[in-house]
Amino acid sequence: MKTIINKILSLSIALFALLVTGCIDVKQDIWINEDGSGKLVFDVGLSKQFKTMMNLEKGFGGLEGLEENGDKEGEEGAEPEDQESVPFSQAPEDVIKELKKSKYVTSAEFKEASEGKYERTIYTIGLSDITKINEVMKSSSLGSGIEKLGGEEGLSENNDFSLKKTASGTFELSAIIEGNKEEAPDPTEAAFAATMMKEMFGDAGMTIRVHAPAVSHNGKENEGAIVWTMLLADLASGKSLEAKGEFKGGESSKKAEPKKEEPTEQETEPENNANEVTSNEEAPAAAAESSNNNLLVVSIFALAAVLLLGIIVLSRKKN
Repeated sequence: MKTIINKILSLSIALFALLVTGCIDVKQDIWINEDGSGKLVFDVGLSKQFKTMMNLEKGFGGLEGLEENGDKEGEEGAEPEDQESVPFSQAPEDVIKELKKSKYVTSAEFKEASEGKYERTIYTIGLSDITKINEVMKSSSLGSGIEKLGGEEGLSENNDFSLKKTASGTFELSAIIEGNKEEAPDPTEAAFAATMMKEMFGDAGMTIRVHAPAVSHNGKENEGAIVWTMLLADLASGKSLEAKGEFKGGESSKKAEPKKEEPTEQETEPENNANEVTSNEEAPAAAAESSNNNLLVVSIFALAAVLLLGIIVLSRKKN
């Protein structure tokens, strides 16, 4: 039997799980070597609001110890089961331990970085057999995190990823990223939902980049890599992306890293024009920051209310 606190937290987590999903940006960079080995750089960006919410929620888990007659779950300090519904909430150190259990993982490490509105955790995973990339991902919480990116309903059952070696020695990539969609939705409701999704998710998305000589593909070429991108707003509204490509093994990926996007240099403009451009560019950013701050404030108040309610319930139970 779950403790009272677990039940209360289960409800609160369910309410904000969809919101925090919109604060996640995922990039997957894949290198394919000539010998069939390779590397995956899995980059998860969590917004600062998401990180704050997660820290608050984890703090609530300690309330279970206040119950004198709590069940075994409370005595062991177990976290609510529904916390698992929040993608990429596991500690990076634990993720690395999971990855290293796979016989195909030759190395695994992570680093953290701050980029704009995102706090990023970047996992670098060396693989002895790059075609086992899907198996390795599913063996860790990173794989389950991807499945939750489609919003409340997650991804469709059609979602799939495979990288196979052909008889000719090339590597074929096939990936389907598809969100769940309602049957015959009302056009008006669908349009409204699409607008809401864009407001909620913004530019957050899932990106796949393959760094190897391409024989054929249906993606876009960018700085020597083949790229596919799916916005979470489109994914949550039921849209899909099919990525296909055939690649030759390239040079060793040991020293290769994703290139950071450099800001485009602009020609010097008169001071007045420059100020006007800066003002125009800062306006949307300020609006987005204000929206994120509002979401954080509302979320904090909601979780504080849950905390207060839990304390009241426990106090009455003791009396």
